[in-house]
Parts: sequence; C-alpha cells; structure tokens
Amino acid sequence: MKPRLLLLVVLLTIAGVGATDHAGGWNDGSRLAAIESLVDRGTWCIDDSVFLTPRPYAPAADQFPRGTLDRMMIDGHYYSDKSPLPAVLLAGPYWLWRQAGGPSAAERPDLFCRGMTLCSSGFAFCVTGLLLMSLGQRVGHSASVAAVIAGIISMSTLALPYSRSVNNHIVLAALVAGLLVSLDSHRWLLSGLLAGLCYSTDLGAGPAIVLGTLAYAVCVIPNLEQQLKLGRIRWIARSIGAGAVGLSVPVVLHHVLNFSVAGTWGPANAHPEFFHWPGCPFDAATLSGGWSHRTPIHFLGYSIDLLAGKKGFYGHNPGLLLVLPAIPIMLGSSLGRLCLSWMAGVWLVYAAGSKNASGLCISVRWYVPLVVPAAWGVLTLLNQRPEYTKPFLALSAIGLLMNSAAWWLGPWSAKVPFFWVGYVGSLVLFVGLRPRNRKSPVKVMARAA
Repeated sequence: MKPRLLLLVVLLTIAGVGATDHAGGWNDGSRLAAIESLVDRGTWCIDDSVFLTPRPYAPAADQFPRGTLDRMMIDGHYYSDKSPLPAVLLAGPYWLWRQAGGPSAAERPDLFCRGMTLCSSGFAFCVTGLLLMSLGQRVGHSASVAAVIAGIISMSTLALPYSRSVNNHIVLAALVAGLLVSLDSHRWLLSGLLAGLCYSTDLGAGPAIVLGTLAYAVCVIPNLEQQLKLGRIRWIARSIGAGAVGLSVPVVLHHVLNFSVAGTWGPANAHPEFFHWPGCPFDAATLSGGWSHRTPIHFLGYSIDLLAGKKGFYGHNPGLLLVLPAIPIMLGSSLGRLCLSWMAGVWLVYAAGSKNASGLCISVRWYVPLVVPAAWGVLTLLNQRPEYTKPFLALSAIGLLMNSAAWWLGPWSAKVPFFWVGYVGSLVLFVGLRPRNRKSPVKVMARAA
C-alpha cells in the first residue's frame, strides 16, 4: 500500500471512530445551532434550536440545562457568537442530507452531531495529516518517512483530541497547512483564497496569518528584480492580482454575512451590548478581543503561561519542543521565517487580547493551528539533522499518551490526566536526549540558506 494511502486510512479510521454523537459544550453547540437554524428554518436566529436545550448534550445533559451559552442577543433574539462563514459552508452537507430525506437535527441530534463532526473536524484532521506529509516531502524526506512523521505528529499533538468535535481550530490548522503548500508552490490565487478563509475562520489568528502571508508574498515573488528587468510586468501584475482576488472573496463574504447577522462590519462577539441577557456568563470584563492586562508584567507572565504553563501549548505537544533547536534552520528559509511569524503573531494576539487561556478545553484551543508551522520546523530539522530522530520519537511517545487521553475525554475537558508527569518527563527527555554533536547556529543557518 502506498504511504499516502496508508496514512489516509489511518487518519480516516481515527476520525471515524472518534467523531462524537453529541455536543460537548457551549462552543460546538453554538456552531451546530447556527447550522441547524440556517437549513431547517432559513434564519441565523437560533431561538428555536435544539441546541438551546439539554437534549443534544447527553450524556452530560444535566451540565447544560439551557444548552449553549455561547450566544448573543440582538433585537430580542439569540444568535451564535461564532464566525458565520464556516456555518454557511457546513450548512451545505446538512442541506444535502435533508434533501435526501434524512432526519433533522431536532429529530436525531446524534446523527447530526456525528455527521457535522466528520464533515468539519474529522475531514480537517485527515487533510492536515496528508498536507504535513506533502510538506515533509518538500523539505527532502522520502514519501515513506514523510508519511510516518506526519502520522506521528497527527496522533501526538492537539490535532488528535480536536478532531472529535466541531470546532474551527482544527479546521484552521488544515487551512494553514494548505496555505503553506500553496505558497511553496507559488500558486497565488489559491494562496489568497486560503489566506482569506483563515481570516474568516478565526478573527483572532486569521489577521496575523494574512499579514504574514502578504509579507512573504512580497518577498518571494520569484526573481522579482530579474522579472522587472525582463519587462515581465504583466506576469507580476497577474500574480499579485490573482492573490488579491483570492483573498478578497472570503474576506468580503465574511463581512457581508457578519453585517447581515449583527449589523456591524467588525466582530459581532466583540460588542458587550450583545451579551446583556439573563444568565449570560460574559460581560465587558470577560470578553476577549481587547487589551486584558493590568500591567506589562502581568501580560508577560500570562504570555509565558500560554506556552509553558498548565495549559501551555508545548506542554501538550512535547514532540514540537524540537521547534526550538529548529529555529536557526527556520530563520535561514523564507518559508521558515513565515512559520515563525505566524507562531509569534498568533501567540501574541491571544496573549494580549484574552485572560482566560481559552476557557474550559484541552490546552489553549486558539493555538491548535500552530501545530502546523511548528511541525514544518520539526520536519526540516529531522531532514537536516537526523540525530534529532531519537528525541523526536521519545517526546512524541509522551505526546501520544497525553493526547490519546485527551482524545478519550474530548477537547472540552478541563485537563489531561497526569499532565505534569508527562510534561516534566518530556522536559527531562528534551534536555537529556539532545544530540552531543551540536552544530553552531551560524553553520545551520548558512546550510539552510
């Protein structure tokens, strides 16, 4: 069996087995309510959604007596506080299901939840794994080795638990992976489209990803100076125009949809007045999106905690600790610098604009897409410095155990069992297994360049 096909079979099996038949919390319940309302009632209003009742949340229905509380009240009616474009895209498969005579979400919430999970997070999980394999081949690995590394990263990082329920974070990871492959191929129309979809999927991480992409595109238009000397201005204009058209389509569509829902061009869930309803758990002090820190010291401490604390990104993705020794290599590559800019930008956006570490969920859900740029660094490191293979396998083994437990519990759980044991163990291995024949960062950067 070919490596890509074998990897696909493994990923599909995991996605199929793991897809839940119930809503796990407010987050996915809100998204599912919007999809149901769009198809079954032709409205963004979720007042009559079954996800505003406890029934779809079984077996933990008693924890959600009012269903999802991730909702806004606008002109006396409830609306989902999630980005609207992903809901429109997911409404397509559900509409086809209903046209074929399938039961409604209210009649069979179990089938609806499982189907939407497979169409969103499950599909994105598989796509992310396959694209990581493609990235592995692009940095120099054979197909077999790239498939193995991609499979290990898929199953030992946050991508695994977030494949189980509807969420935009693993979807954004798939878009980022596709964007990396597209940019590396200089497919500007597709790159623009994917960057625009990143923007409309997550209004926190999306703008940082778009800005990094624009900077990359300006810097790497192939042989720009030479093309200008040859008078190929039309070719350059077509490349820039294709990227701009691709980017503008999802961005414009997002803002039009957002305005149709909330009457505002900016993020609807950034308006405190939409959260003035009885029993709402959010107010101006708890909403994300603005500066949330008393002092610069508090911001610094919170920022570090998001990476290395009890919900920290690297503590839940031990294998990706190897992105640290990969930094010199990444700095020597245009694509590597792009990955680092994405990681830094998304990290700082949410560090500055939040205070609750993304709420009740495994790790920091906003950082799930960062698995992809970090994985690019690890893939490149393993190709150029194969002595890091042993540390990668050891750290990934810990990550597999931790994220398998998180997968079992689901992404909306409070914490991973025995987290600190795994985290401390991974740090010990990271230090203890580092290769002795280390090369200087200058030589590594020169080789990468």
